[in-house]
Order: sequence, then structure tokens, then C-alpha cells
Amino acid sequence: MYCKQCGAEIASGAVFCPVCGAKVESDNERTYDAFTSYSQNNSGPENLENLTIWAFVLSFFQPLIGLILAIISNSHDYGPRNKKFAKAAMIISISLMALGVIVIFLLFIFVMILANNGGI
Repeated sequence: MYCKQCGAEIASGAVFCPVCGAKVESDNERTYDAFTSYSQNNSGPENLENLTIWAFVLSFFQPLIGLILAIISNSHDYGPRNKKFAKAAMIISISLMALGVIVIFLLFIFVMILANNGGI
């Protein structure tokens, strides 16, 4: 193992560098520091929150639930990327609900036309 301060070789198990006196990090401290920095880097405002992801996914399959989750996600301050995904989920949900209403209306008209012509 080598000292991070001066680059001198250090015996394993040493607490301080014999050349410069800098404290030597143990493997456990390095692992903890790496985990802590990874956690801090991956929990910032640029990462998507679970609520936003669920809102986006459900907006395709259950538009009403997706819309509700997107509104809740948009009302929280999860960062700009989450806001964009929440707005996209709201647009998709509203669009699919409107499309569903149009399809039902057209089917109703089609059934009424068939009924009036004696087709049913």
C-alpha cells in the first residue's frame, strides 16, 4: 500500500505514514467513503424519484392513476428533471383519456347507426 500524501510505501496495518506522518485510510474507511460518495452522487435532484417513474409508466396503462401521481410528483420539489417527466406523464395521461372518450363516443355513434338501420 502507498501513502496518498507522499507516495511512500506503507506496511499493511500501519496507521500513519512513516515518511510524512499522514493518516492511512483502512480498507473499511475507503469502502465507506466510496459508498457514501456513490450514494450522494446518485440521490441528487437530477435523478428520478420513484413516484415520478410510476406516474410516467402508469400514464400509459392507467391514465387516471398516472395523472394523479404525476400531479403529486409535480407538486413536490424533486428537481427539474422530475418536473419534466411529471409534466410529460400528465400530458400523456390527459391525451390517452381524451382518446378513450373519443373512441367510446365513436363506438356509441356506430352502435346507434347500426340500431337505426336494423343491423342489431
